[in-house]
Amino acid sequence: MTGGDSDKGDHPAGVEQFRNLPVSRLNSKYLYSNQTSHAWVFGAIAELLDNAMDPDCLASQVMIQLTEVQEKAVLVIMDNGNGMTPEALYKMLSFGYSEKTQEVIQGRRSIGHYGNGFKSGSMRIGKDALVLTKCGDTQSVGLLSRTFLETIEAEEVYLPLLTWDHEGKLQNEDDKTVREGLEAISKYSIFDSEEDLLSEFEAIKETGTMIIISNLKKLGDENDADSPLELCVDPEEADIKISSYSPDGKSKFQQLRVGQGSNVDIPLDYSLRAYVSVLYKVPRMQIFLMGKKVKCKRASQQLSERMHDTYKPYSAGGQPADILIGFSEPEDLYGMMMYHNNRLIKPYVRVGCQMEANAKGVGVLGIIDANFLTPMHNKQDFADTKEYRGLINKLSQNLNMFWWAKVEKPAAEEKDREEQQKKKRRRKQPDVNWVQCGYPPCAKWRILPKGTDMTPFNDENFHWVCSMHPNPKIADSNHEYPEDTWDIDVVQGEEAAAKRREWQAEKRQKKAEEVAKKDAQVLQLAQEGLLQHIQFEGVNQPVNAGPEPPREVQVQQPSQPPTSGAPEPPREVQVQQPSQPPTPGAPEPPREVQVQQPLASPDALECKNDSDSDTISEDHAAEIRQPPVTQKEGTAVALKGGPPSPDHNAKSCPHYHAKSRPHYQQAPPCRISLRRYSKLEFTMAGLFTNLGTN
Repeated sequence: MTGGDSDKGDHPAGVEQFRNLPVSRLNSKYLYSNQTSHAWVFGAIAELLDNAMDPDCLASQVMIQLTEVQEKAVLVIMDNGNGMTPEALYKMLSFGYSEKTQEVIQGRRSIGHYGNGFKSGSMRIGKDALVLTKCGDTQSVGLLSRTFLETIEAEEVYLPLLTWDHEGKLQNEDDKTVREGLEAISKYSIFDSEEDLLSEFEAIKETGTMIIISNLKKLGDENDADSPLELCVDPEEADIKISSYSPDGKSKFQQLRVGQGSNVDIPLDYSLRAYVSVLYKVPRMQIFLMGKKVKCKRASQQLSERMHDTYKPYSAGGQPADILIGFSEPEDLYGMMMYHNNRLIKPYVRVGCQMEANAKGVGVLGIIDANFLTPMHNKQDFADTKEYRGLINKLSQNLNMFWWAKVEKPAAEEKDREEQQKKKRRRKQPDVNWVQCGYPPCAKWRILPKGTDMTPFNDENFHWVCSMHPNPKIADSNHEYPEDTWDIDVVQGEEAAAKRREWQAEKRQKKAEEVAKKDAQVLQLAQEGLLQHIQFEGVNQPVNAGPEPPREVQVQQPSQPPTSGAPEPPREVQVQQPSQPPTPGAPEPPREVQVQQPLASPDALECKNDSDSDTISEDHAAEIRQPPVTQKEGTAVALKGGPPSPDHNAKSCPHYHAKSRPHYQQAPPCRISLRRYSKLEFTMAGLFTNLGTN
């Protein structure tokens, strides 16, 4: 660090009083550490395309080429935008400058915010980046080179910059800075002389920018001449792809996504043509890759049977974000396409039922432009905020609702759900036929009528312009007719509110059915447990004697409620067999149920009757309680209790215990225990009620 006196130029008044403080410097090694934020090389290339897409540049065409210059592999990206002044070029090569306009111009909104995209992106692709730009009366060149800085062992970032007029005259050529800059560019770039540099400007017609990146990154050791480059050309498809990491060269690069299998083929992970075709939600410029035009796709153009909803977190201002969900073609490409300011940030994010290990949610694609979220500085993810989590939750609900409305509900109505889910869904036409005018100064998006044959558009060489539109007003307007607004995407989708209410009602009904099913299972187990109790009591069942005769079940009620806090004693169930077996084939008469509560808590019952059974004697029970209530099967049993007769002396009762409550109080509802014969417990009144109904 050095003092601020070495700095030149004017400073704000607030800074002047602290000019003598040490100033932080940027070490040249930061160029390497900064580029590591881009784990995916296509994300770095997208940073350079964003600069051409921004409203400050307004490029209508971009060319991407992987070629050789002087026997060195280079990646060239050139646009026909507004170009840059020498001052703007200096700021682009420096760190932290971001003076992009926030206005929306020709449907474009600034994507970058941090002033770091070019530096991190270019250094991720290769070690050296040469920038040539034309703007107004000047043409300039700048070099950002790790090779240059490492060779001279620089500890700061030096930027060689040169500027000429359109006649080829170098400005300030006698200046020492200019001479050093020309020497550095001639020695450490792919061009050896000033003449070679000026000849490259001929490729830029009036205004525009050309970026030439050399010393491209390799898959293996950077110093190994035999290591393959990370990027390779596919001449058959006119594509630039990520080289295979496997020795056999057959495996394809794949990004890691939660919920995505390892055998899923996602072309945009390894194909630059597939990636840039969906890079922008509404494409505004033509992209030529390896000399062949990329067929850019409007994201919503891929959807059929769409459903629309909106979402805006409470903390976010502005307009709510539109959510479009529909079926996609091909079915393997599914998930949420999450955009920010028209730029794709996270593709194919699995949410909701798509996270399950089954076929639910397959073939469903969602699209949202979440401008209220904060993208990470590499523009490949969003900051993990409460707004982001709320959006993921909203997308999960909408996806589950869409799958229920479009797949599960129709399958249930046809009573063929399993076969319907396995049946291959027939290809459906998109709801809206979007086409883009191929005339670069126009490049407007038009909607063709439903039923239009879209087969010719599958040919990438097919050239469509506004004069071919079936609407005479558009065809005869000489490209002046206003562009169809993308709001039409929204109004033609089904509203999610009505579907959400129907979906929630279905969920409540399913839950009620599950509860009823469980109750039926509990009742069945209760009945089986009661029969086991009867068998353990030694009841002899006649073999093949016809229907079972009626039995009487007696449950003794307590004359004294149990002590508060003490465990509730088991109730006694007594089953009386008929004296004579029933006549075979005769209908079963109604059973009689008698309910009696125990006398007191377990620690209060210390006496036994003569037969040493677990119940008190019937004679004594009759003295301290009212007669049991006899109820026919099929109706509820009322557990009655009340005060004893006036002649009854509680303290003289052999079953009286100091711990027990007054036995004339009404005992609370209790539960039957089948004791050692069964561990199942169930409500007494509910048991005998259901025994009658079943």
